[in-house]
Amino acid sequence: SKYDVLSVAEGIFVTPLTAMNYVDPETGGVNLLYHFDGMPLGYLPNQFRKPDPNGYSLVEFKRIYSTWNEVFAKKGRGTIYLGNHDQPRMVSRWGSDKPEHRVASSKLL
Repeated sequence: SKYDVLSVAEGIFVTPLTAMNYVDPETGGVNLLYHFDGMPLGYLPNQFRKPDPNGYSLVEFKRIYSTWNEVFAKKGRGTIYLGNHDQPRMVSRWGSDKPEHRVASSKLL
């Protein structure tokens, strides 16, 4: 391209099987893809942004992000979506914002 830019796709309905339709350097139209498979982790099903009192499954978290790492292992580029302006603060969601844990949780993120 004659332009020095980066194009991004927010792929809320993109799956690991369809991701390369968007970011394959030879056939895709964008440079980077956000997937949102981790978005519902730690929330109660069918309840918009209501945290699950049991938290989230670390095993499920690893499964989702490992799957997507494999998608982009050889070509294309993806991101690690952990939150945005529509979600609670990341330290509150993925760690602990209690005074005794807030600093350590923030650093781990």
